[in-house]
Amino acid sequence: MGQVRMKDLMNIVRSASGIMLSGSPPQIARKRSFTDYTTSADIAVEDQIKRELMTLYPSSLVIAEESSLDNYGCDWSGSAFILDPIDGTINYFHHMGISAISLAYMEEGELLHGLIYDPYRNEMFNATRNEGAFLNGNPIRVSSVRELKNGLAGFGTSPYSKEKGLEMLHTASKVYVNCQDLRRLGAAAVDLAYVACGRLDVFFEKDLKPWDFYAGILIISEAGGRTTDWKGSPVEGLHRQDILAGNNDLHEAMLDLLNE
Repeated sequence: MGQVRMKDLMNIVRSASGIMLSGSPPQIARKRSFTDYTTSADIAVEDQIKRELMTLYPSSLVIAEESSLDNYGCDWSGSAFILDPIDGTINYFHHMGISAISLAYMEEGELLHGLIYDPYRNEMFNATRNEGAFLNGNPIRVSSVRELKNGLAGFGTSPYSKEKGLEMLHTASKVYVNCQDLRRLGAAAVDLAYVACGRLDVFFEKDLKPWDFYAGILIISEAGGRTTDWKGSPVEGLHRQDILAGNNDLHEAMLDLLNE
């Protein structure tokens, strides 16, 4: 297999994002519940990106949200792309303009490339291991806020489970009284990108899937931040996980708060 190049990944993602911006009304293609559905655009974006990835890198596995729902937790080795064609599908369906494409590349379990592209703002967040993190070619860093009381916290509500969502709202209320304010964007990949560039100081959500967070983990790491589960353990494997991300100081403060 040829060496994976970030430039190729960027071009593939930018091209596919045109489907999101086409102006065609979103159509529900598959519905698992009233909060969990797939649009025709999710499928079209995923199909185009997978097709182009497999043309350039035919020996790599593509683990993608719409086509890997039943087997993403399986064991695997070798090289793999992890793709969320539209993170923030509910936002997309409601024309909110807060959605992104998330793509990560791993070899033998090690993250090597990650990118998150917001086509509405033409913002490309990307990182390659040991080469730093960037937004549209400019270096980015996590925030320098050192106390949670001065921090802006992003969170998600685990919308596919109302029970877990209610638990998240309870947790968010604890965070709210200890931070400057909260934001709930509805697209975890965007939240993680915003942590990497300092727009958010921390982000937390339960029960995220691997295509929601792996690109963001690398971008945040290369931007000087930290991502773990809610116990402070490294994020590993292809399964649902509780995610906490932030700069190092606020990450520690959040761990204490979440585990009170």
